[in-house]
Amino acid sequence: MIINISRSGSVTVSNPDDFTAFAIIVEHETDAAAFSSAATSIGSPTPDGHHLYVAPDRLESLVNEQRGPDPAWKSGFHRMVAYAAAHGWVDHRGWIRAHIEPSAL
Repeated sequence: MIINISRSGSVTVSNPDDFTAFAIIVEHETDAAAFSSAATSIGSPTPDGHHLYVAPDRLESLVNEQRGPDPAWKSGFHRMVAYAAAHGWVDHRGWIRAHIEPSAL
């Protein structure tokens, strides 16, 4: 599952059924203000700027907006969050850590 942040600051989710990967891809030449606005709309960046803790309810809302509610997706998502928690990738709020990666384009 990839969370995409565009140059304009819009946020979309690609590959929502891939529960084996989780990252933030920031489109090339996204300015700091657009990134900050997008990032805080879905979670909170770590102080080092390499990760973003994503609020699960916001991520679920984004997926639902794109394709509608899906009980099977929700079940898979909960399993992904449990896996992440077991590896220390979920914080005290239940937010999931995602690595921030620049777009290759």
